[in-house]
Amino acid sequence: MPPATATAHYARDTAPVVSGPLALIVPSPESAELQQHYRSHDQGFVTVSPPAHTLPPGAATPSPDATNTVLHQGLRSTARQLRALGVSGIVPGSSQGVDLAARLAEQLDLPGNEPSTSMVRRDRDAQAKAWSRAGLPSARTVRSTSLPTALRWARFVNVPQLVVAPADTSVSGPARTCRAHAEIGLAWVPIRRAAHHHSGSRHVVLQERIAGRQYTVRTTTAEGQHTVTEIWALTHTPAGLLDRADLLPASSILNRPLKHLAGHALTALGVRHGAMRLRLAHHPERGPVLLSARVDVTPTHPRPAARLHTTRVTLHAPADGVLNRRLLRTVIQLPTVYRIEGELQPGVPITQTHNRHTSPGVVELVGGPAAVRADHDMIRRLEARGLYAQFGDTL
Repeated sequence: MPPATATAHYARDTAPVVSGPLALIVPSPESAELQQHYRSHDQGFVTVSPPAHTLPPGAATPSPDATNTVLHQGLRSTARQLRALGVSGIVPGSSQGVDLAARLAEQLDLPGNEPSTSMVRRDRDAQAKAWSRAGLPSARTVRSTSLPTALRWARFVNVPQLVVAPADTSVSGPARTCRAHAEIGLAWVPIRRAAHHHSGSRHVVLQERIAGRQYTVRTTTAEGQHTVTEIWALTHTPAGLLDRADLLPASSILNRPLKHLAGHALTALGVRHGAMRLRLAHHPERGPVLLSARVDVTPTHPRPAARLHTTRVTLHAPADGVLNRRLLRTVIQLPTVYRIEGELQPGVPITQTHNRHTSPGVVELVGGPAAVRADHDMIRRLEARGLYAQFGDTL
């Protein structure tokens, strides 16, 4: 972890030690946990958001608490307000805040990243090009708003599977794995619509699908020095939803190559300050391959003893409903349950899970591998038995 300095808000296992409040730039629902983390550690912060009418329809709107929010209506005006508040650090609250955070840090002479390279830290195609220039293994990618252009590129690369996804990494979904050009055509319009709805950009990427297990590498950077804080091995359902994430132990033979590649990847993206989350896949023959990167806006929590296995189970609701009291109590009382994220209370309305943002929550399990595996399987069985009761059913 970096030392506790004016940039120590990136070392999130402990309370930040800074001389003034932090500015959280264009926060999103995903950064709510980070805001709560700051509050619990008595770390002051203000949120900076553009006026609601200037944001894309699906973007998070500014907080109604005007005393804690600066409405961005011009770079100099916002910088002047933050300077008056004694802000000592700038933190992107979402990928949509990456560019503004860099420009404000430059205006306020605070640690930050170069504004002219902001796009590469939030655009999948720009990231792939930067990694390719640096000689790093990355998935072949093309960015376009035109389906015919994308299909021509798909015919040229001629790979078995392609992933269609929004170009902007601030859009969490949907992404679709396609095996034929007809599938790309069916996926293109809804994904382009989702990209525009959430980011204001209609750009979509086609990316070769890399065979092998995927990993999330969480990092912090201060003064260009990169630190890997956690590596998670991901398992997905056949439908593409995240099933579980397993914390990679320090003894894993993949730790060193993944950390090494992550450091070079961050340097190629021009990251000198801040927290990032890298997505990689480990191909059976090519080894680790970079897929994408985005700003990391969730805190890192203290972990139990290294000898224990840690798994994060993403809950999946098959349809809209409400949480069943009896089955929810069974989940909470499972032997390896360590933490629960999300508003998991009996009777709370639940929407059908389409991506990580529509999941009811996450259950973190800690224990021996066999015990964790048994509790993971039990959670899935309870979901199938009616954990998410249909409206009108007995709770």
